[in-house]
Amino acid sequence: MKKKAKQILTAIIGALVFIGVVVLSSRLAYQAEVLAVVDSFGYFGIFLVSFISGFNVVVPIPVIGFWQLFVEAGLAVWGVIAVITFGMTLGDMVGFMIGKTGRSIESKAVHAHVARIDTVTRKYRVGPMVLLFLYACFAPAPNELIVMPLAFMGYRLKIMFPILLLGNAVFNTLVVLGIGFVLG
Repeated sequence: MKKKAKQILTAIIGALVFIGVVVLSSRLAYQAEVLAVVDSFGYFGIFLVSFISGFNVVVPIPVIGFWQLFVEAGLAVWGVIAVITFGMTLGDMVGFMIGKTGRSIESKAVHAHVARIDTVTRKYRVGPMVLLFLYACFAPAPNELIVMPLAFMGYRLKIMFPILLLGNAVFNTLVVLGIGFVLG
């Protein structure tokens, strides 16, 4: 029962943080000083912020929540979505590399687990990739929660990268279209 309550509390806190980001973004979008800073950094600044937010397990604030601010600063909506998607996906690759590195640790305990994981991986090859896509599309939580274990399990970058890129694109587009529809 405690585990379920903790999960519900975590989901509520995550939703409140995301709502707070959206409200903050809409408030900042009308501040001339903030708009000038966003304009001066442009797409490159958005890319850096999205890369950092792409690998941010501690304070997972999706940078797409600030899309209104970026657009109000004069950047194109679809350009913002594309840059954020690419930056997030490259940030996810940091998690992939950490998971891949964890697999190479040599110890008897890790070796026994890797053998069991390899058996499961051979049996269910496609399922985890479908899960990764759906998670990247719809979960407002760090993709590293899925990416790192899959990398540890031996899934390859050339398979995971396009799935993450497409999933992040769907997520970011849904956020912009959904919030744009609700607010505008």
